[in-house]
Amino acid sequence: MKRQSVVTIVILAMILTFTVGYALLSETVEVSGTATATGTMDVEFTTGSITSVAGCINASVTISNDKNAATITVPRLEYPGAYAVATLTVTNVGTLPVKITQIRTANFGTNSNGSGINVSTNASDYQSVTLNPNGTQTITVTVEWPSDYVPDDWVVDGSSLSTNFWMYIDYVQDS
Repeated sequence: MKRQSVVTIVILAMILTFTVGYALLSETVEVSGTATATGTMDVEFTTGSITSVAGCINASVTISNDKNAATITVPRLEYPGAYAVATLTVTNVGTLPVKITQIRTANFGTNSNGSGINVSTNASDYQSVTLNPNGTQTITVTVEWPSDYVPDDWVVDGSSLSTNFWMYIDYVQDS
C-alpha cells in the first residue's frame, strides 16, 4: 500500500476512536430543584425609661409582656411648659432586615382638663432606616403641656394635666 493510504487509514481510525470515546464518556445532566428562603420579621420594645422631666410627677414607661407595646403614663403635668421625655429602645429580634415606618399611639387619654397635651417623637430620625437583625433604634417621645395652652377651667391652686397612652411599632421588610 502506498504510504498516503496508510496515513489516511490511521487518521480515520483515530477520528473514529475519539468519536466513540467521546460518545461513551459524555452524558446529558439535567438539574432541577426548588429553593425556599425563610425568615421572620419581629421588632420589639426592649427598654424604656423616663429620661428628663420638668414640672412632672411620677411619669413612667411600661413595656407589655409580649414587648409589642409600650405604655407611657404622665399622671401630672403641673403647669404650662411642663414636660416628660421618655426614651424607648426597639430591637429587631427577627432574622430579616426591616424598616420602621411609624410609631402609632392608641388609647390616648387625658383628664377632664387635658385636651392640650402634645406628644411628639423623633420620627424623622428612625423612619426609612434599615434595622438589621439584632439592630436597635432609640425612640424619643416628648409629652408636653404647651406653654401657650391654658385650659378654661385651669386653677392656679393645683390643677394639672395628665395622660397615658400605648405605643406600637409599624414596620416593613427591607429589601
